[in-house]
Amino acid sequence: MNYWAVGASWGGTEDVSGEFFKKKIWYDGYAHHGDEQNKSMLDAVSVGDVLIMKSSATKGKGHSVTFTKVKGIGIITDKINWYRFKVNWLDVKNLPKDFDNISYRKTIEQLRENDEIYKFVNDVMGQNNMNIIIDYLKANKNLILTGAPGTGKTYLAKEIAESIVKENSASGQTPIKILKNAIDNFKPDLEAREEKENLLKMFLKQFPKEKIQSLTLDEYCAGKGDRNNFCWWIETGLKTLGKYAPGSARSYLIYWSKKKEEYSKHGYIKDEADNRKALEIVLSDIHGLIGAGNSKDYEDKFGNGLILKILNTYYPEVFFPINSTKHMDNVIRLFNLKTDSTSVSDKNKVINNFYKAQCKSLDITPFEFQRILYDLFNIAEGEILYEDKIVSDGDISFVQFHPSYDYTDFVEGLRPVKNEDNNDIGFELKNGIFKQFCKKAKNNPNKNYVFIIDEINRGEISKIFGELFFSIDPGYRGEKGKVKTQYSNMQTEDTLFSDIDEDYFYVPENVYIIGTMNDIDRSVESFDFAMRRRFVWKEIKAEDTQNMLDSITDKIDVSEAKKRMNSLNAEIEKMPELGSHYQIGAAYFLKLKNYNGDFNRLWDLHLKPLLSEYLRGLQGSESKLKELQKAYETDN
Repeated sequence: MNYWAVGASWGGTEDVSGEFFKKKIWYDGYAHHGDEQNKSMLDAVSVGDVLIMKSSATKGKGHSVTFTKVKGIGIITDKINWYRFKVNWLDVKNLPKDFDNISYRKTIEQLRENDEIYKFVNDVMGQNNMNIIIDYLKANKNLILTGAPGTGKTYLAKEIAESIVKENSASGQTPIKILKNAIDNFKPDLEAREEKENLLKMFLKQFPKEKIQSLTLDEYCAGKGDRNNFCWWIETGLKTLGKYAPGSARSYLIYWSKKKEEYSKHGYIKDEADNRKALEIVLSDIHGLIGAGNSKDYEDKFGNGLILKILNTYYPEVFFPINSTKHMDNVIRLFNLKTDSTSVSDKNKVINNFYKAQCKSLDITPFEFQRILYDLFNIAEGEILYEDKIVSDGDISFVQFHPSYDYTDFVEGLRPVKNEDNNDIGFELKNGIFKQFCKKAKNNPNKNYVFIIDEINRGEISKIFGELFFSIDPGYRGEKGKVKTQYSNMQTEDTLFSDIDEDYFYVPENVYIIGTMNDIDRSVESFDFAMRRRFVWKEIKAEDTQNMLDSITDKIDVSEAKKRMNSLNAEIEKMPELGSHYQIGAAYFLKLKNYNGDFNRLWDLHLKPLLSEYLRGLQGSESKLKELQKAYETDN
């Protein structure tokens, strides 16, 4: 990374550093207004570079500035345009008040390595190493930690993951505050809105409430594969207007059974012998439900979900498009809505009134408000609240790739199962670990989720990820990166990822992927180039994770361990056949606790065999090994 001294004012004496810190940005006003020298300097600035905000207290001619004070240190996380950047300003304690005889005269200049300020910033970056890597991950969504064996890549990946899942945009906020912010920034998709309106018009034209009682068996019943019946429309055709999942065709009380090749009747009409008579009873009650406009007299006849779906379809101004009593209860609890009624229709009206109160002066439809709720909160399972605020802990999943790992394990595939008779073996579609993890993250949009893939290059990447190489791209996260999976035409209620787009899968915005790999391992293939460009890469050197040793001070001499480790690694780095990629990490020195701090046993049993393998086949390998042993045994 490069270090840049940058200014906090332009076009006069106004100090705008407060704006930069608050908005997490930095921009070069002089370059924007035509300074060619600054413009050429900005071309060299990249994501990951460090900005040192300088004081503008002492001015000379033009816009020259004497650097007397550090106001802030930040890391560039994104390049908005050629002169404007997103910056994560670090919380650095004890910034020095001044640096004698140091002058950076332009709005942006690269720090000189022999300056006192350069050394100070370098130390700050070392102390904030994990925070820097976290910023890389936040900016790019996908991260690979590379390094020599034992440098603590997996250890660091878990620490990063634990840090990220405990923070997000909803942390410490009340649900109503989160909702209001989303509403204020909402921009309607007019095309999608029109599609929903036309869909509802099509249904109501085909099934007006006045004609419900005159429907035929084929016009009402599901089961024959016809997509033009009342039950198909309620369950599938109108899904984008609010999902209704009956679980079984029995919920409709009468349907065509393909297995029996006859109409199957259930509930309060199951004993009615005449199919037409049974249908007339059902249609009469549906007509009565629509006419009454409430569930009071029908909750013992139909399921609550079907009742709500019918009511909010025929009365979209009165009933809100949520058809699950569990989901409704979660919304009521989330926003502390008041209702004394146990009636499902009354509860639904409470939510609809809440929608109207929040959007009374805004152009937001009930369907759009419903989507906002599901996109912001875990409506399906219910948010965890503490003192009326969202509890923000997410989740971490861990998997280790190996040569036999494949798409079926990772995304989805057919798995052997017992059939209904519990004796023959059949096959059933099951979600893989990553798809199931993403499904959980999609349902919990206020929480961060980190998926760690250890030894990521030990698996056949293209084979494991399949079509997901597109969806994991940070530029295609969320619904805009949706893809059809290999088994999209076989989805079941259990494997379904999206309630609306049944055939599609995508990687949610709140999912982060961390991979670890030992890139000097000769036994594995190089990382797939199509995937390589979708990750940001960070080498973890031995000194980056030395703090791992601090946890075992009762077992070993940590100071001595670090001294020997640094001395050995310095010698490894000097050898042109090896270099920094072959350095020995702290994980090897943790093994000292198994030998009561005996450094000789650590060398004989672990370090010597590893280094011998590194040097195998090289000219003068024995003498080189002796040099390494000497460095290990002495204070170099």
